[in-house]
Amino acid sequence: MSDNKDFFKTQTDSSRVKAAIEEKYEKEIKDIPQGIVGETKVREVKTRVNQNVFRQIVLANYDGKCALTGIDLSELLVASHIIPWAENEQERLNPENGICLSSLYDKAFDKGLISFTNDQRVIFFRPSKGKCWQGLLCQILCFH
Repeated sequence: MSDNKDFFKTQTDSSRVKAAIEEKYEKEIKDIPQGIVGETKVREVKTRVNQNVFRQIVLANYDGKCALTGIDLSELLVASHIIPWAENEQERLNPENGICLSSLYDKAFDKGLISFTNDQRVIFFRPSKGKCWQGLLCQILCFH
């Protein structure tokens, strides 16, 4: 009988936790239409041609490792463009315009949360405030 009481107590606690989570996010997420369903849609998209060649060369230049962390799992590595693809057609496939980053740091670089100095150091910025993380002076780390 004791096991049943514990089971129901756990279920009750789980229900309370679920209700608290739902309440919290209900306040944070507004204007979600009722009755929405997940669907698929066919779209026509542009694809970058020869991007795979750029990736292979950039990864080879970095010995198949993230320039910041040393992660060597190719599934997690991105050949990131230093000068963005859309900004300069001549630099699109130039391997010197590439840096090998893990997916996390590639996203941070694309979003402007990290940047690099000419002497191969990384600068971490605090999101949306233009200041460095944790209110410190820019933390500059050697990455190469």
